[in-house]
Amino acid sequence: MIRQLNFWMCFPSFLYCVLLASACGDKPWEDDDDPEVSSVLYRQGIFLDGAVSGLDYLSETHSGITDANGKFVYSLREEVSFFIGGIELGSAAGAEILSPLNMVPGAHSIEHPSISNMIRFLQTLDKDADPSNGIEISASIRSAAENIAINFHQLVAEFEADQNVIDFIAANTSSGALVTAEAARTHFSEMMTANGIEPLSAEKHRFKVVRNLDPREQVPSNINGGLPFLSTDSNTYNLTETFILEDSFGFSHTVHLYYVKEPMDATDAVTSGLPNTWSLYVEVDDIAQQVGGADPDNPSPARFILRFGADGYLISGTSLVVSNWTPVYNNTTDSARPLGPDADNPLVTDPPSSSNFEIDISAVKFGVAVAAE
Repeated sequence: MIRQLNFWMCFPSFLYCVLLASACGDKPWEDDDDPEVSSVLYRQGIFLDGAVSGLDYLSETHSGITDANGKFVYSLREEVSFFIGGIELGSAAGAEILSPLNMVPGAHSIEHPSISNMIRFLQTLDKDADPSNGIEISASIRSAAENIAINFHQLVAEFEADQNVIDFIAANTSSGALVTAEAARTHFSEMMTANGIEPLSAEKHRFKVVRNLDPREQVPSNINGGLPFLSTDSNTYNLTETFILEDSFGFSHTVHLYYVKEPMDATDAVTSGLPNTWSLYVEVDDIAQQVGGADPDNPSPARFILRFGADGYLISGTSLVVSNWTPVYNNTTDSARPLGPDADNPLVTDPPSSSNFEIDISAVKFGVAVAAE
């Protein structure tokens, strides 16, 4: 509506061409030379399984359809939801790059059933049935999906046997059948690697996180009155993410990571007032279980310092070991317990000899430009 109003205001003028170019031309989020627009109002992200065009997206302040490069628009700290017509893929905090991995909370592998189901569905709906050149969801597919409900959160075999899935694919694709799970995972993995992204993954209690921290983020303590970090107060950190860890009994636990941009405070003995410094806090489960220190009976907050060079890459360590975590088991009277911590020996072994786990942060960057399409 705003763009239409500007158009009709410009039309009668003998300066129509000039005014139309300035008032009705490029979208404001495409103006990279305007610091206010580029840093405050709008930001661009890309939805990838390859570039996925034709997805509907919606946030508190933006809505639209991903373009030929998979681009969408968002504002800082907004949740963005993605749809194919009426079929919701999921939601995630806006970021420079999002993929199906971000649509499923707790998913940390392309083997996760919900991820497998979603990428198979997307690749099957590709207009030219060749996802290697990008995935295009056509207007006719979006229209056909307007009143359709698809449940991605079920086992792979159940998804394949879901009548809603079968009927929709049969009616709207030339093949009439889902892309195989193996083919979909291979393509997705190749596309992520080609774009310099590795799925958050776990292997033998070793986890890798991928994050490009935004230099436009503000220092929380500068705008919240100097409050210290508290995981229950979102005003004390910039962003958070999670992954799933299994204890030695096979019970799942949620590991929470909290990123805090630090001020250049020379009186801070931990950060030493150095620029390009962030803190990464680690807690486990919704009970905010602390995992720092060396005393298993009295763990302290786990705070790791991330320092970045002028190029945006880490100059501090790229591997963090959490060695003071005692898994909380649901039967506290049982003498059998999951493996406890080994704070005196901060190593991750195979097979595990303690509940220690390692976080690989080698792919965490600070303001490194995303390669142009």
